Amino acid sequence: MTADEAKKLVEQVFTIPKGRTLLYSSLDSDYADPERKLWRLTWGEQPGRLYAGGFSSQTIAEVDALTGQILEFRMEEYAGMGEEDASSPPAGAVKLSQATVRQKAIELVNALAPNASRDYKLAEQKEANSNNQNKKSYGYHFTRFVQGIPVSNGGISLSFDLYGNLKYYSFGRTPGLDQITGPSTAKMAKEEALKAYRDLYVMKLQYMNTGGHFVDNNYIEQKTWLAYGAESKNPDRPFQVIDAVSGQWVTTYDNIRYGDGNPSVTIPADVKGHPAEQDLMTLIQHRVIVPDESGNAKPNQEITVGEWLGMMAQAVTPYYKDYGGYYGMGERKPVSGVPVDSPYYNAVAYAAQYKWIERDAVLKVDSKLTREELAVMLTTIVKYNKLAGFLAEDESLNQFSDKSLIGSKGEVALTVKLGLLQGQNGKFNPQGTVTKADAATVIMQLVKLQGKTDQTVAQ
Repeated sequence: MTADEAKKLVEQVFTIPKGRTLLYSSLDSDYADPERKLWRLTWGEQPGRLYAGGFSSQTIAEVDALTGQILEFRMEEYAGMGEEDASSPPAGAVKLSQATVRQKAIELVNALAPNASRDYKLAEQKEANSNNQNKKSYGYHFTRFVQGIPVSNGGISLSFDLYGNLKYYSFGRTPGLDQITGPSTAKMAKEEALKAYRDLYVMKLQYMNTGGHFVDNNYIEQKTWLAYGAESKNPDRPFQVIDAVSGQWVTTYDNIRYGDGNPSVTIPADVKGHPAEQDLMTLIQHRVIVPDESGNAKPNQEITVGEWLGMMAQAVTPYYKDYGGYYGMGERKPVSGVPVDSPYYNAVAYAAQYKWIERDAVLKVDSKLTREELAVMLTTIVKYNKLAGFLAEDESLNQFSDKSLIGSKGEVALTVKLGLLQGQNGKFNPQGTVTKADAATVIMQLVKLQGKTDQTVAQ
């Protein structure tokens, strides 16, 4: 499906506010299923009307580029951010009853969702509201079922205004459901699972804050409650659920994602005894380095420029890959000569955002990273570019017999002084390649430098 075909499909099904035209279209991977390609479409005005905070009013949609299935639609991307949305009802419009809008929701789901009558059931009905207070919309949620068992986060959510205009549609995406063919049978009894949870969690009375975010494109007001909440007896343990077949605990939202690490990770055989074993294991525990299917980390493998930026981005912000896929960000364009379909695109875009690299420079992400290139990037990462200009004749370079072969002398001198890079048998070896173990040692040295330089690597 082309972008124009996706645009026409959305405009046939949904209402685009008057005066808005298609501003951006980008072909991208689905955040929930990277194997699926989809069109992200953004309609807006030229010049656009602004919401509070300076956001331009926009309508967005996501369409499966292969099947044409509409996955997401938001009539007002930034509705609720300080102003009413732009889609005022026409003169003489009549408010509809909840029963009438409910029927419209059922008809729309039947039209847009494959096997809707078999796989989906209307699970909840919200009274006419936007946040149970302002009475601006009707909201509906259809739960998906597979062989009679509900799917967590796999349903369809919709909201309509009081006149029956669709404001929001979201098709829940849970990869792998279509591959379930055998019978779904839980071998572990519900009572056993409940006992296991009771052994692991305690109830704690505490003040809790809810709201302050969007649900189904409607803003939920912030409130503070006195409530009982379940809390793990071991606060360092990531959130887990019980596999109903094996009875084993399975991590769903691993706290390693936020940098807490996982000290129980097994040491890969090719890391044990390696000179950089400690540095490698720290990055493995934090998933900056991920062993292959055989459990090997390949510490002596040479890395590319793109792989280095990916390691750095992952070390600084474990969820950096979530950037660049969200709507409302405008059209994704090549960064530093790296196309949007490159596996290194998000890492390069992240690096450009933090000014580790020049956005307009041409970066050869697939080439092997040299020691001199690494020195230049490290100088930029620690934001000592100007200082490096004064170190081109620094005496620290005299220790290297191949000093004349170094092009970026100031950057090399700076990284040597900071202890980020060292010589090799009396040489700096500027064109030598960088291994995964080398990169791990450099990253851990950057960690040690935090708080000792004039600025941190990142927030």
